[in-house]
Amino acid sequence: VNRKLRTGLPIEDHAHTIYTRAMYEKFYDELFESGKYTIKSKIGQDEYVLTDARADMEDAAAYIHVRLQGTERVTCECGLFEHMGMFCRHALKVRTS
Repeated sequence: VNRKLRTGLPIEDHAHTIYTRAMYEKFYDELFESGKYTIKSKIGQDEYVLTDARADMEDAAAYIHVRLQGTERVTCECGLFEHMGMFCRHALKVRTS
């Protein structure tokens, strides 16, 4: 069964070709949720600070640190990449911006 792509982003097309249906659905959920975050600042070449766009900007707990080390390695406080090997919503926000 051919699945319809929803966003038209190249990263979604790539995920569509490599993931199973269940993993693709999980990936799409993360991609959709990435829209709720904004990039607060960039630290160095590969480290970013994100915040939930709906959260109070003074709340330090609302900040998420993401480090992209090339295309092979992502480090994020949520730990999704380390756990599942899939980009989390935070890394997707940085990669698609």
